[in-house]
Amino acid sequence: MRAFIIRPFGTKGGIDFEKVDAELISPALDALGISGRTTGEIIAAGNIREDMFQLLLVSDLVVADISIDNPNAYYELGIRHGLREKGTFLLRAAGQTNQVPFDLRTDRYLSYDASAPGSALAALTKGLKATLESERPDSPVFRLLPQLREQDRSKFLPLPREFREEVDEASRTKAIGKLALLGDEARGALWETEGLRLVGRELFGAEAFEAACTTLESLRIIDPLDKDANLLLGTIYQRLGNLPQSEVALRRVAGHPDTPPTTAKPRTILFTGHQVDAPGRKTPRFPADKEPLARDAIRSALQQQLARYGSAIGIAGAASGGDIVFHEVCAELAIPTRLYLALPPDVYVTESVAPAGRDWIRRFWELESRFQSAPVLARSKELPGWLRHKSDYSIWQRNNLWMLNEALADGARNVTLLALWNGQAGDGPGGTADMINVAQSRGAEAKVLDTNALFGLAAPAPVEG
Repeated sequence: MRAFIIRPFGTKGGIDFEKVDAELISPALDALGISGRTTGEIIAAGNIREDMFQLLLVSDLVVADISIDNPNAYYELGIRHGLREKGTFLLRAAGQTNQVPFDLRTDRYLSYDASAPGSALAALTKGLKATLESERPDSPVFRLLPQLREQDRSKFLPLPREFREEVDEASRTKAIGKLALLGDEARGALWETEGLRLVGRELFGAEAFEAACTTLESLRIIDPLDKDANLLLGTIYQRLGNLPQSEVALRRVAGHPDTPPTTAKPRTILFTGHQVDAPGRKTPRFPADKEPLARDAIRSALQQQLARYGSAIGIAGAASGGDIVFHEVCAELAIPTRLYLALPPDVYVTESVAPAGRDWIRRFWELESRFQSAPVLARSKELPGWLRHKSDYSIWQRNNLWMLNEALADGARNVTLLALWNGQAGDGPGGTADMINVAQSRGAEAKVLDTNALFGLAAPAPVEG
């Protein structure tokens, strides 16, 4: 979900608008998981007026500060009111002597203390949430002209060619987890809704109903009455055996789904864990001589899963350390596994195995030989250009989220995330902490094998920031 902020810049009229943004507006948007900000983000790229017009049209939410008589702010607000019937929120500093323009005097706005803008954070967060959930028009233009209709936003949200190509390739090869990953990565982009729509359709066409449901529900959060999303969800929920949810979706729009039976599946166990420490590592995390302890802990956890669920299938990468040990223990317990590689094998072994030594290289190639058609995420470590909107994101984080989506594609309720981890957060999207949070938020089980306790290591210092 994306927002656009209409506001003055710098200090004007005795109000520090940068402080208002830093202490009030941006924290409220962050609390709601909403990306996007002001025209300052687009000054360096192309025609600022064209970009501004597009953002005023396609943004899910516009926050406008009308504390002072700022012509640019009123101009942008007028454009928004003429293009979108709802999703606009006004705020104004208390105690201002200038009068609100006549055409806005009947509109409600949130009042804040310019000397302590953060004191209104809870009220703004609540107000923005209510605005997004409301079905009532907040644009005076649309209220006074009830026959006026909004433009179809999809016409103004072209998808990047590279993104379409990746979706097409993943769909052609039935790479369900890769499709779900692409849907995740579209979030926060200007074209987020159309990216989710495309991925949702492809997942539905591939009969990956759990993954399609997750993607299309993400689209419906942005636009609860989206016709495409609700039509598909009506069918999906029926096929998943959830008739009440199907009826809810179909009450939003008309549809005519059918209902084939669902079947039980083995428990999916997704493994994530530390690589074995390279020689000379300053702060130990997985010392090489602790491998037997890790192997026993992984075996015990897998045996518990088998006792609870009867059968299982494992998913993991092939880095030295936890990944390879997980595959080996699964083989000993007759648990089939699937191997996923971030990079082609000859590149992957150099990046993620070789630093640990020759024996790990040998074990990698023995493992890889069992998976002649193991899927590979990318040909190189360089991320595609359409991912530029995701900061602090690497091929390794993307690979973790890819495997997570592969596991969740068959239904989060059937997934256990097994993490051999020291509990240290701060590694951003796709890191172990993030994977656990995402898995649990979708209803999966998470089990952590604490390496500090397991190996007798000191807990790592907390990551700042």
